[in-house]
Amino acid sequence: MADFSATDVAFSGIRFVRERPRTVALWSGVQILLSLVLGGLLVAVMGPDLAQLASLGRQPQTDPTRALAALSRLLPMYAVLLPVMLVINGVVYAAMARAVLRPAETVMGYLRFGRDELLQILLNLLWILIIVGAYIAGLLVVVIPTVIVTMISKGLAVLGVLFGLVVLAAFVYGLVRLSLSSAMTFDRRRVSLLGSWTLTRGCFWKMFGAYGLVVGLALVIVLLVSIISTAVAAVFGGVGGLAVLFTRSGGTLNDFFAPARLAVTVVWAVATPLFWALFLMPPAEIYRRLSGAADPAFDPSTFD
Repeated sequence: MADFSATDVAFSGIRFVRERPRTVALWSGVQILLSLVLGGLLVAVMGPDLAQLASLGRQPQTDPTRALAALSRLLPMYAVLLPVMLVINGVVYAAMARAVLRPAETVMGYLRFGRDELLQILLNLLWILIIVGAYIAGLLVVVIPTVIVTMISKGLAVLGVLFGLVVLAAFVYGLVRLSLSSAMTFDRRRVSLLGSWTLTRGCFWKMFGAYGLVVGLALVIVLLVSIISTAVAAVFGGVGGLAVLFTRSGGTLNDFFAPARLAVTVVWAVATPLFWALFLMPPAEIYRRLSGAADPAFDPSTFD
């Protein structure tokens, strides 16, 4: 059976960033454009309602009817944004898988929109349904019984907590075992969710260790980008510019495109592709090694 090193796989995204800086720069440019265009449209259409909802959230006592009224006015725009985000995610997931499994297809920085991307969108929809279903099941199986048992006897609440931890562990186990579904769907060119379960038999702890390292690396990058954002906000907005880091987008385009806020938006947009590679390439790399999937032109020295 094919094998892999958890440490080697965890750093596959970082290695790609180091080896392909031009591709990552292209991704950053695309992300900057998306952040400015989508953010600007969001503020232009829903800025006042977003500002009102944010102000209600900061109040010690919020009138539920006012909050629900503000949220109801936002729902139509969110209904439009959801398909847009699904399309963007489909393109990003396919690009990360393509970079690992078909590295020779470098045109447009691996970004496309076709059958591969549509399959990723369908897979994402399936994952949304599964996660929502798991959340509802968790409420029914864990939260509600725990509340009832606690009402009967507070001493029994510990059992509910332990059972909740077991359910959470089972959920994490399932996520890890099914985490190769995106790469498998891309490689086989059909939606494949459960196939990952078979392929990852006996590999849970290595995969869990690899993903744990990925999370650790992500936390370090978040810390570094946060420090840079703080410095940039101070440079462009002085002490007042630091407020950008602790408040949501303003209710007007002038607020959104204020120098400090704009600079911070650009910094995070530049960093976002690092997280794409960091989180999405390790599962694709694990799939490549376990399944033997590789582009004929693949040069192992690029990643190994």
